[in-house]
Amino acid sequence: MISLYQLLQKIKERPGMYIGYPSVSDLFMFLCGYKRACQDMGLPLSDEEEEFHEFQPWLQKKLALEPRLLGLKLLCFMLAMKLMRLKCFLSYWKNL
Repeated sequence: MISLYQLLQKIKERPGMYIGYPSVSDLFMFLCGYKRACQDMGLPLSDEEEEFHEFQPWLQKKLALEPRLLGLKLLCFMLAMKLMRLKCFLSYWKNL
């Protein structure tokens, strides 16, 4: 099984193959499915997955977004409105 970061890199290179349309909301849904599949298989979180959980707070701070009541879905929506492209979202992730 490839790592989460390897998977995100593949999505960045060919988003249509993995998530259909290159959008933050489609990426969000894909990551929800990924997380659920790992939980259903009883897999422990990898170091990369634990690190990725810190991405949302870092991004909120970087973009000066209000942290109260921001779930990842709302954050993704706000980010999509601010950045408008999946590649920008993934480039922020690479700078974490």
